Amino acid sequence: MEAIAALVLLPTAIGTLRPGAVPGPFRPPSPRNISSMDRSSPSVAQSASAVAGVLIPRTGELSAEIYGLIVREIPRLRSDKRVLTLLEASVTENVATLLHVLQHDIDLENVRAPAAAEEYARRLAQRGVPIAALLRAYRIGSARFQDRCLEELGRSTNDAALISATGLRIADRTAAYIDRYRRNSSPPTKARRRTGCGT
Repeated sequence: MEAIAALVLLPTAIGTLRPGAVPGPFRPPSPRNISSMDRSSPSVAQSASAVAGVLIPRTGELSAEIYGLIVREIPRLRSDKRVLTLLEASVTENVATLLHVLQHDIDLENVRAPAAAEEYARRLAQRGVPIAALLRAYRIGSARFQDRCLEELGRSTNDAALISATGLRIADRTAAYIDRYRRNSSPPTKARRRTGCGT
């Protein structure tokens, strides 16, 4: 989390150098100096909502990017074309759902894992793919999703405090969604053991 805030302020810190000055080692500022804005405040929630609103029309583009990245990074997931189609649907549904969660500040208790995502987890278990591969796909997808949110956030405002707090809110909501989805869609332990995935 501190890294996000440090990256936000880095261009500002560089811009304050006098002509001809030689920069010393970069020391990230203390989080206390970056933002005192509460990530749960209405203005931060509205900022996250605005970012999601901009990205929603690009859901297909963002989903395709995440899908391609997952397939490139995890070769084991490429083996079955039918399952790949299901993965593509799972990614698209998850991206769309999470963007709507951010846009409308939906309570995650009221959000179910998309049907394609649940079925994809079951199919992987049936084919003996280790649960670690699925968990890695979650991490890769959520990281790229947050990257694109932060890029859009940086284009929408120059307020460093708002950027920091909104970035943290998006990261929190994404992590909570992924964790809830993982718990709801992971196949039961016994089923994984029967397919050799739960050792």
